[in-house]
Amino acid sequence: MPEQPTHCHSHSWKLFPYLAACFLASGSAFAQSNQDPAIHSDHAPDKVDKITLKGCLGGNADRYNFAAVGAHGPFILTGHTSGLEKYIDREMILEGRRGDPIPVEGFFEPFPSFEVARIVEVIDKRVPTLSPSFSNTSRWHSEINRMYGVKLAHPDSMDAMQTSESPLVSNFVTEKGVTSVTSFGIPGEVYSDANFRGGFFSISVNRNVTNQLSCSQFGISSPQEPQSSQYVVGELRYSQMDRGSAAMGTWYGDYYFHIFQNGLCYELAFQLVTYSARTADTGCNVPLLSQEDELELIKPLIASVSFFRPSVAAAHDGDSRTAPRVTEFSASSQTADLGNRGLITFSWSTQDADYVELTYTCPNPLDAQQKGVSSVVISENGPNRYCMNTESFKTFSLGHFYHSPDSSVEIGFGYFNHDDPTSVVVTITPFSHGTPYPDSSKSLSVIVNPYNPFQRGIPTDTRNMTLTYAPAADGAQNYEQGSPLKIIWTDARTQDPCVNLYLVQDNGAGGENYLLQINGTLEIGCLKPASSGSYAWTVPTKYSGSGFRVLARTPGGFSGTLGAPFNIVKNPPDVRPQ
Repeated sequence: MPEQPTHCHSHSWKLFPYLAACFLASGSAFAQSNQDPAIHSDHAPDKVDKITLKGCLGGNADRYNFAAVGAHGPFILTGHTSGLEKYIDREMILEGRRGDPIPVEGFFEPFPSFEVARIVEVIDKRVPTLSPSFSNTSRWHSEINRMYGVKLAHPDSMDAMQTSESPLVSNFVTEKGVTSVTSFGIPGEVYSDANFRGGFFSISVNRNVTNQLSCSQFGISSPQEPQSSQYVVGELRYSQMDRGSAAMGTWYGDYYFHIFQNGLCYELAFQLVTYSARTADTGCNVPLLSQEDELELIKPLIASVSFFRPSVAAAHDGDSRTAPRVTEFSASSQTADLGNRGLITFSWSTQDADYVELTYTCPNPLDAQQKGVSSVVISENGPNRYCMNTESFKTFSLGHFYHSPDSSVEIGFGYFNHDDPTSVVVTITPFSHGTPYPDSSKSLSVIVNPYNPFQRGIPTDTRNMTLTYAPAADGAQNYEQGSPLKIIWTDARTQDPCVNLYLVQDNGAGGENYLLQINGTLEIGCLKPASSGSYAWTVPTKYSGSGFRVLARTPGGFSGTLGAPFNIVKNPPDVRPQ
């Protein structure tokens, strides 16, 4: 991929996923384009070789990219680029000429370049404009739900939706007892001149959340986000939590607002969808919504909501002075391995708990990370995360993931770049009225077996590669435990980026057993170059015997080979002269 990816404008609160999605979209087009951009020649005879490009500036001082309007990918800028850093993400007109293609590591074809002579114009930025239909609330349509005691209003342009049609998922601390009150679509015309695709608005209630402290919490939020903040509308005080995700140049911003009224816990939820204007064919002068712009859309809708006594009975609130208990905690397996794809289901039941939280303890993960070895990976309701306790016997949470007081959840475990199993302690802690009760917690220990990258068997075919070992001290293939073993390889396939080395052993049944990845540490990584190189490996003291071999394999398996067998001995053979 390019050494310096194209920069995309985004709000700081959603910077990383937005940039990642934008770069994938624009970078892919960049690499595949063979078409000319929209260019304009200067008619003056003495300037016949000069052209102008209109487009969007990205990159940085090390490498500027220019996405020209009408082109299918950006140019790499050369020439007079000093001072362009002031105009990143701005639409511009540049004068210059097309230069020679520039090769970029990781791409088969070089990228087109443009030699800048001068800046013709920097086009003023436009700002998003909220539709008047959202500012003139006097014409909004009013609705009342007497069963759940909710009154609200909305513009006529917002159509009612069935619950099954809305992508919004509730974010209460317990998944059970959720009822949808109403749901609407938000049309893209609300910000017709900006990068807004539209969105959704829903109101739901959870009768199983029976007190204000539990209602103010949220079921899921990431460790980087504050658990909640306050949002005040008149005399109503909401708990607020924001999160989002990106996919294919599109950002999904989720906003949740919780409030406890008349014995019920309510949730007002929004999903607002924006796209990366940098992937559009109109340059980069499409106004981009900021978080403040999105809140301007949300604010009048929340302000229209009011609550009154519902016709349904409020759930009975438990005694906050009673300590909750975990009455049962079990796991579908005590081992995470290939047999269950690393997935274990944990089930529990409690008494007098509002919700529960799972936490984890891994053995000395910080020590392992300092040595460059990746630690255990755990997945709960979201992306994979490494173990994060900084010392033994100290628990950590993968985020704010709360669950129903009687429920179950499937947790994924992985253990990479290791050859011995490890253990993870999973602890469940009950909560009541927003307070954890660690003295009432229970724990289970599970064994996590190392990851096997060759689940369908060790590949024994030779493709494009050769692999040899430097002779052992005795001149034969006997390597002492703790001694160096120099592994030498060549690769005839020049496109391969790097090579991985694995230790395998004859299983006595005509095949090989996987033991470990030789270069499997965070500090070392995939070995470069794949074309030819060597690696000095220290033979582990835990292995001895015969039938050991080194497997070389490039990412994707396009090239690879299996080295000759060798022995690992506890002591060198007696080669003293007689």
